[in-house]
Amino acid sequence: MKITSLFVSITMLILFLAINVNAVSVKKIKFNYINPALDTNQIEEVIVVMEEEVSGVGCQSSGKSNIPLTPFKGGIIQEMRKLIPDMSTKRAALSTKPSRAAKNLQNMYIAKIEKGKNISDVIKNLNAMPEVKYAEPNYPIELFAAPNDTHLNYEWFLNNTGQTYQTDFGTFTNGTTGADVGWLAAYESGALPSNQIIIAVTDTGTDYTHEDITNRMWRIPDEIINGIDDDFNGYVDDIYGIDIANGDGNPMDDNGHGTHVSGTIAAETDNGIGVAGICPNARIMAVKIFDYSGRGNSANGIVGIYYAANMGAKIINCSWGGNAPNEAMNDAIVYANELGCVVV
Repeated sequence: MKITSLFVSITMLILFLAINVNAVSVKKIKFNYINPALDTNQIEEVIVVMEEEVSGVGCQSSGKSNIPLTPFKGGIIQEMRKLIPDMSTKRAALSTKPSRAAKNLQNMYIAKIEKGKNISDVIKNLNAMPEVKYAEPNYPIELFAAPNDTHLNYEWFLNNTGQTYQTDFGTFTNGTTGADVGWLAAYESGALPSNQIIIAVTDTGTDYTHEDITNRMWRIPDEIINGIDDDFNGYVDDIYGIDIANGDGNPMDDNGHGTHVSGTIAAETDNGIGVAGICPNARIMAVKIFDYSGRGNSANGIVGIYYAANMGAKIINCSWGGNAPNEAMNDAIVYANELGCVVV
């Protein structure tokens, strides 16, 4: 017993010392890595997280963008604006003592690089400044490819009977019987979830007039189209969600990818048309972060995740990605998790 107690005491002491040493002596490393495969000539902005909020810098939703930047000297960036609006009045979940991720988002800015400057040098210079917590490129993000299925019989992932279907490459093949998620059996037995869980689709938008989706759209009851932010969430006329790519409250899909994703998730069932959603009782919150051509960036993704989490989404779907480490995006995902969201 004495030996065991001594072992436990020593173990606890080591853990205590290790935790406290890490807490007081380990300095956060700022990463200056940029994926060499990226075309850095196409990146014109950087995301900058400050140690403290910069006074006088406008908020994106307020229309006060492109405020001249005063804290930085040396001509490395032209202008800076706050990336994320303050939605704390909308969600009481934002405590008076915000988490690390929440604070980073509150102090996150988007900055335009001075013409002719090398982005690697800009990142290194910014990260060398004591007032900067971290800086990284506003990376481009890409949509994940999706097959253009339009009928339930082709949705082999819901009910695989070994049917023939067309692949992404235009060829035809047969499925494997039973290799599915068991959706049809769950549907026929009434085992599918009946709750109207809110699922945010951060994508190219959603065609909220689509016959298979219109009855499955999430709506803000306090918001009407009148040019006013009726619910005081920082966005105007965002009845079905927001369009971050174009800076307005109308997330109508002008590409098709987001509507496909939304339909796969929550298309109406038993209406004799189109496809069947895997969770047909869900409500889709449309968050448009890509333009008509499918171009997007990490800043749009961050704002989209932040908006969805604050507006009550329980699941945030991200059928897109990038090919570089992204600390700012990680902060947005952690923040969403803290508000009870699952980001997929």
